Amino acid sequence: MSAASDGAAGRAVAGRARLLLDLCHIVPAPEGIATAAELAQLLERDLLGIYVEDEAVQRLATLPFARELRLPSQAWSALDPAQLDAEFRNAAGSLQAMLRQHASRFNVRSEFHAVRADPAGYVAGMSGAADVMVLSVPREASARAVGSFAAAWRAAIGSPATTLLLPSRLARRSGPVAAVLGAGAEPRARAAALLASATGEDLVALVQDVDAAKRSLGEANRSASDGQQRLSVRRLGEPSVEALLRALSGVGERLVMLDRRFVRDAEWQAASRLSEALGVPLLFD
Repeated sequence: MSAASDGAAGRAVAGRARLLLDLCHIVPAPEGIATAAELAQLLERDLLGIYVEDEAVQRLATLPFARELRLPSQAWSALDPAQLDAEFRNAAGSLQAMLRQHASRFNVRSEFHAVRADPAGYVAGMSGAADVMVLSVPREASARAVGSFAAAWRAAIGSPATTLLLPSRLARRSGPVAAVLGAGAEPRARAAALLASATGEDLVALVQDVDAAKRSLGEANRSASDGQQRLSVRRLGEPSVEALLRALSGVGERLVMLDRRFVRDAEWQAASRLSEALGVPLLFD
């Protein structure tokens, strides 16, 4: 196992609220890391980038019958553990440089770790209730279905951390902050209003039952008024992907804050479909 950090800035991350960036599940890397760094700034969190070298691939490389298809020659050859190590190191170095660049651009403290473990569950396993865990939807449908994304998503949404899901293609970086509000959602209402204030955007509340959401709406209205942001309310039907898409029609939101009812049973397909349809980050608490 190897580990690397960005010096004094990295040491400052320990014990603070963190945004955990799963670098094995961020595509494309430059855009995803930049988006994560910007959100770390807005959410006032330190940025911890984690690159997991797949231990299963390393074990496979030691087997005498393991082969790889080399392009463009299309010739089969034995896996070389030393070459594989070098490729992992090169990838880690490139990602670390990107992380440092974008953390500096948005003036957030950052740390980088490279470890050898199971990429599907390592990051979720080290998360806590105060953390935000970040991963993105793969662009290729095959990678969503048979790659490690599905397992990583299940581990993230089942962890104590808040999960931030980035789309494979970001549609926009500006627009209102949208939040699903209901009974007991005062913390989400407060966070959404603060985020809208930090970005200079309006706040859109999506509610099923206005009476049940009165306290949350009151909290959102107070927080939005403090920041001179406008609050608008839209009705939401049942807690489903389809209802959410209908409620957000024409809003042009930059981020959606919601709860895990919209992805029952940790279904990655529902989360992926919602992310790709909206093209903006989704924050599940």
